[in-house]
Amino acid sequence: MENDRNTILRRAFDKELMSLGSSIYQTIMWHMDGRGVFSNPRAVDIESLYSNLREIVGPHADMIMDMTWADLEKNHGAKDPEKSKKSFDKIRKWLGTGVAAVEGEGGV
Repeated sequence: MENDRNTILRRAFDKELMSLGSSIYQTIMWHMDGRGVFSNPRAVDIESLYSNLREIVGPHADMIMDMTWADLEKNHGAKDPEKSKKSFDKIRKWLGTGVAAVEGEGGV
């Protein structure tokens, strides 16, 4: 299930970045690839992704994480029972601990 969540997260992240425009998407992805953030296509290191995103776009990183979390909630049934304030924390819990279950995937 972990690899499924990594794949889902990567697709949601890509989709939300692309919604900001092709040139923004390409620039951010070029920087991320250069830093090895996506070197393992089967796993997303959310800590590295977020810290690099903050380096590249500053406070807009939180907006991108908010958009990504909204996509995960809407399209993949992601939940955060603890009601974390930051989307990054919600995504980290959902991805890493399985606390925030995805309906239909045998989660909690």
